Amino acid sequence: MPGSREWIAHCGSMSKVLSPGLRVGWMIAQPALLQNAVMCKQFSDAHTSTFAQATAAQYLKSGRMPGTLDNVRKVYAERASTMAKALKREMGDAIEFTEPKGGLFFWARLTGAGGR
Repeated sequence: MPGSREWIAHCGSMSKVLSPGLRVGWMIAQPALLQNAVMCKQFSDAHTSTFAQATAAQYLKSGRMPGTLDNVRKVYAERASTMAKALKREMGDAIEFTEPKGGLFFWARLTGAGGR
């Protein structure tokens, strides 16, 4: 939508890809929004662990991230598929959902049908 770019931020983390305990994330946003986000982060805690940041930076420099992403995508796709099959098998018509196109979280609606 024209004019919306200044309101869009893209956030992510290394938690699901590299290590849940790493607690290192990133944000891409317009400078003013990013500056406000940094201020909010500084108010909420002292800082992200320097060791964790250095570990993530070293890993990213190693060039191994594309291979890791390929593996994580495969594992998550298998888990999402298993979850979809289990929901269909166990819930039948009592639930409606769309299988995730990425990640493994489901948005579902209970239909009230099925009565299992």
